[in-house]
Parts: sequence; C-alpha cells; structure tokens
Amino acid sequence: MTIDNPTITTTNNGTIQLTSDNYINNIKLVTDVKPSSETKTVNITENGTIAVTPDNGIPYLDSVIINTNVQPTEETISQTYTESGYYEIKKTENYYLKQVNLTINIPQILKIDYIQDSSTSYVIEPSDLTITTIENTEDLTPITPENLTYVHNIALIKPTSTGIIKINETMSFDLTILKHKDGGLQIEEIKAGNIYQFEPEKSYFYIMRNCNMLRFLDSNNTAMFASTMKSYGSTIDAIYIDDSMTLTQFKIDYFPNY
Repeated sequence: MTIDNPTITTTNNGTIQLTSDNYINNIKLVTDVKPSSETKTVNITENGTIAVTPDNGIPYLDSVIINTNVQPTEETISQTYTESGYYEIKKTENYYLKQVNLTINIPQILKIDYIQDSSTSYVIEPSDLTITTIENTEDLTPITPENLTYVHNIALIKPTSTGIIKINETMSFDLTILKHKDGGLQIEEIKAGNIYQFEPEKSYFYIMRNCNMLRFLDSNNTAMFASTMKSYGSTIDAIYIDDSMTLTQFKIDYFPNY
C-alpha cells in the first residue's frame, strides 16, 4: 500500500478537489490568497461629506487619490456713505469678499453766506476781499476794527506769525470772527466794548461787522445749516465745527496756510 502526504498550494479562493490512487495520510494546504483591491480617484469641487467605497465585487480599496478644487462662494458688496463716521463692512457667513465698492458722497461746506438783515446777504468769496496784513508780534497793540478794510462788511486778515491777536472792540457794532482752529472751523461773536484775543495758527481769519446769521452752503448753494450770530451778553458766543470731510475743500479755499 502506498501512502501519500500531498501538499496543496493555492492563490485563489474556491473549491479544490484532490484525487489519488493511494491512501492519503496527511494533506498540507498552503494558501496565498490575496483579496482583490482597487485604487479610486475622487474629484471634490464643493464642501460637504463624501463616502468613497470600492466597486461591486471588490472587497477593499488599496488607495484613494483625492483631488480638491473647492472654490469659496464669493460676493461683491456696494455701499454709499453720506456722513462721516466709522463703518464696518462684514461679509456674509461662508462667503468671502471678492470686491467692495464704496461710494463716498459726503456733502461739502464750500461757501459761507453772510446775512446782516433781511435785505443784505453776501456769499463770502476770499478772492473778492482785500487782505490786511498784521505783524502780530508779542508787543502788538490791539487791532482797532474801524481801521480795517471791509468789503461787504467783511475784512480778511493775514497775520504774519502765530503770535496772539488782540482786537479792541470799542465800536457800537458787534463783530464776528471766523477762523481756523485745531484743524476745524471756529466762529466767535464779540460784544461791543470787549477786548478779544486768540492765537491765529498762522492762517487767514475773517472779521464781520453786525452779522446776524451765517449760512453754510454746499456745491448747489443750498444751506446745509445756519447759525444766528448775535451776542446779547458780555461773554463770547462760539460755534466750533471739527475737522472732517465736510470741511476739506472749504479749508483749502478759505484758510490756506502760508
């Protein structure tokens, strides 16, 4: 009797049939079966969740190649501002800003309309006025308003330094001072009989006689606002307009530095 001890080697799943004319004492089975696999390529163009699975009949994935080209959602924001201030521009959630279009259309004070009474009105134009130069040294004597040159009750003064200006207001009419101050516009009313002094910041200033009202005009000569200038007591009445885009061109035209 012959006895076999066969060895069976397989690399595939399935059924193996063994036949022999001899007696089989022992069977040695050597398996080297590797499951089928595949490599998949996935292209992702938007945010979200994606499941990557092998094709039918393939038990597992050997590798996954992922190509991403996700473009964020973009938006364009357009805003128009007609007042000075702080503004914060925010994008929509999950968007990004592709472009921001800002339109700045803040009304400008361009001219001042001097009004003495119901029948006397004059738009102040620096080019129409006569400039009076003052050497404002430390020992400067007070200016006497009646000695100044007026055009339509307005005198344009050019101090030569930043020394203190003194004005002796002893006449029978009130005076209004229009001057540059701390980057803005200062308007002060002096009652007759007082001595007024200020530092001119080496810029032109204006003295107006018996001004009842000042109107601040825009490019269409429309009054943006007006102020009544009449001093009824011994104190000085004053208005201050701080530096802003509203005064940008006005300061260039009316208060040039030199």
